[in-house]
Amino acid sequence: MSTRHPWVLPQAALLVASLVGCDPCAESTYAHTDSDLAALSVCEIIEGDLTIGGGGELTNLDSLSALTMVNGDLDIINTTLSNLDGLSGVTSVTGSLFLRDNDALSNIDGLGSINPVGGDVHIYYNVVLTSVDGFSSLSEVGGDLLAHDNPVLCQSSVDAFVASATIGGWVNTYRNDSGC
Repeated sequence: MSTRHPWVLPQAALLVASLVGCDPCAESTYAHTDSDLAALSVCEIIEGDLTIGGGGELTNLDSLSALTMVNGDLDIINTTLSNLDGLSGVTSVTGSLFLRDNDALSNIDGLGSINPVGGDVHIYYNVVLTSVDGFSSLSEVGGDLLAHDNPVLCQSSVDAFVASATIGGWVNTYRNDSGC
């Protein structure tokens, strides 16, 4: 008669994963905390979607300084980050770029090297974001551009970006600050 140990299967799975060298850069990932970001510090390319935020406490994105490409969507959602400076090395996002519900995000200068974004660019509910001047290099958006409900985002900054870029889909902007 054999005795079954409930811990054997999970421990074996961890052993196999370590032997085959599971790579956090090789799949879609979520980073909710600084320790999640630290696990991605070796990544130059994320092969899948990268979601940053979602209610976790993040102090900065400096752990992502080696990152150059997201081969999927880049979604920065519900963070307390004031800037995205740790993403300054990212030059390409093959999917869509989402900046939403970031209550402290005041600038996006850290996105200044990105060109192109293969999918859509969505910017909404960022209550202290004043401009999209951080898109200084972004001249090609493969999909739609949507920028709305950013109460202090200067509409003229959005308009200047739209005028300087090739947008592959439709452009829809509303409820931004038109009086700046």
